[in-house]
This record gives sequence, C-alpha cells and structure tokens, in this order.
Amino acid sequence: MKGYLIDKDGTQYLLPELLSWDVCHGTGEPCDYFEVKTPYTAELLPKLTGAVRFKGVNDGETVFYGVVDEYQVSLDETGSTVSINGRSLAALLMDNEVPKHMYYSLTRSQLIEKYISPYGITNIEDGEMPQVYLFSVRDGDSAWSVLKRYCLKSVRAVPRLDRTGTLHLGSRTGSSLSINADEKAVSVKLKDERYGIISQIIVVNRSSGASYTLNNQEFINRGGACRRYFYTEKFENVIAGSTNIDTTFSGRYQIECSKSGKHCVDVILNEQFPCFPDDTVTLKCSAIGINKSCRVISTHCWGDAVSAGTSITLEV
Repeated sequence: MKGYLIDKDGTQYLLPELLSWDVCHGTGEPCDYFEVKTPYTAELLPKLTGAVRFKGVNDGETVFYGVVDEYQVSLDETGSTVSINGRSLAALLMDNEVPKHMYYSLTRSQLIEKYISPYGITNIEDGEMPQVYLFSVRDGDSAWSVLKRYCLKSVRAVPRLDRTGTLHLGSRTGSSLSINADEKAVSVKLKDERYGIISQIIVVNRSSGASYTLNNQEFINRGGACRRYFYTEKFENVIAGSTNIDTTFSGRYQIECSKSGKHCVDVILNEQFPCFPDDTVTLKCSAIGINKSCRVISTHCWGDAVSAGTSITLEV
C-alpha cells in the first residue's frame, strides 16, 4: 500500500515506503480508522504538521480516505520512524456538536446545507429522500447523530462513508465475489452468539401512550427470552402520511440491531483488500459446513515486516 498526506489546499505528498499499516472498515461508531508507519527524516516534519487528510492506495485503487488525527515521531537505536493515524471522514460530523432546533419539515437539501457541507464533506450519493416532518435536533446532538436519525426516518437506512470518502445516505450495495475458504483461508471461525438479541420488544408511543408488541419469532423458537421496551419520539406519526419512520419500523429496527454481528464467520486471507463492507461474498467452507451468500460487515487489512493479510467478518 502507498500512503499520501494531503494539506488544506489539496496538495498531495507521497510518503516514503510504508513499514506497516492497519486499515479497518465497517467499525461503525466511532468510525473506520487507519494507522501507518514509515521511515522519518526531518524534511518530513512540515508535511506532517500541514496534513489534514490521508489517502491509502493499493494497486491503483483508493482503499482509505480520511482525517489525520495524530502523528508520533520515534527515535531510537533502530532508527527514526513516524506513525500516523486517523479516522474516516465521518469524524468530521461526529466531532461537531450542533445547536438544537425543531423543524416542521426537513428536506434533503436542507440537511446537506446545514449538517453535512459545512464540515467538509462534498461527495454525496443517494437516491430519493422524502422530507421528514417534525424533526427535532436535540441538546448535545452531533452533525452525525442528526444525519443518522434523518436517514433512518427518511429512507430507513444508516448513512455510511465508504473507502473513497463518499457519503452514502441511503442503502448501499457493494460488489459481489466468491471466497473458497477451503483453498484460500488461513483461518476460519464461526460465531453464533445469543447474548443481547431481543426476543420481544414493546413499542410505546410517547404522545398517545399506545403500545404494541413485536416478536423475534426465530429467536423465540430457539428458546431466546430477552424483552425490551422502546419509546418513540414525542411527535412520532403525529402527521398522517408523514415520512417519519412508523412504529413498526421502530421496533423492527431495534430487533435487527440486536441481531447484527451475532451470527458471523471470521475469515483471514493472505490478500490485501479483497473486499469491503456491504460487499456480498459467496462463502464456501466445507469443514464448517457453510456454502452460502454472506454480507461483509467489517474488514481489517494489515501489513508489516512479519505478515500481511485481511481479516473479514461476514454476517451469515
């Protein structure tokens, strides 16, 4: 992998050959991150102090684009090195608190103008986004929490910053590929975790006091018992026909979140950046008994003087 530092004017500087790197995608919140190490000389110091962005490139493709958070220079008997780390562009939204406000209706263009563009994110991909009625920006909200809540209400999807720094406001479909773990995998680990999965959720409307119950029947059939209460926002569904998430989605979303990452396969390959979150992988592993389509939820790619590879977490 090659690393580039980018200053506030957009000027790129190619770092010396990297000694090591760690690049993680799909970590959710706080956000994706990177760390690289390279030989250091005094001539590199002005580049480091002026760097605001980092770009990682592998085989001509951008594999990370994000914010430079920190660098650390080390001098010892083995030589001089500098470690640089940072996060994806989601950090620009997570780090900025916004004032509270109540919108009778909030449109996509208003959302971008007030809560995305001012923080330096300009590459945005999305489809149609219905406006959201009676949308509240709360005390202590970050620009990211506003964006996430808006996307859930408007298009029932969680926003994501991809490896190139592009913000996807709606659902995202990645590439499709096949992995034959019998031939390529260094290791394979299957995890089926029960703790924290919601079996039943009772959704209560704060305005009317009405409630209803949703069951996670699949988990109940496996003997699961984990009840939760969820209280909708005060103004949920006040306007008939509004694009606010309905109460059914509120409950279903909580159940789906509780299931996420609980039934997964971790695969380690001797490859660099074979896939990314939201890609679809057809995984074959005869020894475990898996031959099915899975979704990539996270990746960790590393390289150093000892080893190199990618750890992939797939949701079964």
